[in-house]
Amino acid sequence: MASVSTFGGEVTLALGEVPAAVSNYPGGFPSYLNELKQASELGPRSRTSLKHFIQQNQT
Repeated sequence: MASVSTFGGEVTLALGEVPAAVSNYPGGFPSYLNELKQASELGPRSRTSLKHFIQQNQT
């Protein structure tokens, strides 16, 4: 699962999963979302790119 917002990332964490990717959060993530640092970046929320994520993770 990828998240385009910190809300989506927070919901994913609440469900016991870490998203594969998440959009950047201006100024960094709040401390309660530190687990999101493990996720790949999708770029800024205003210009999120799933294409970039797919290119990074092709096998």
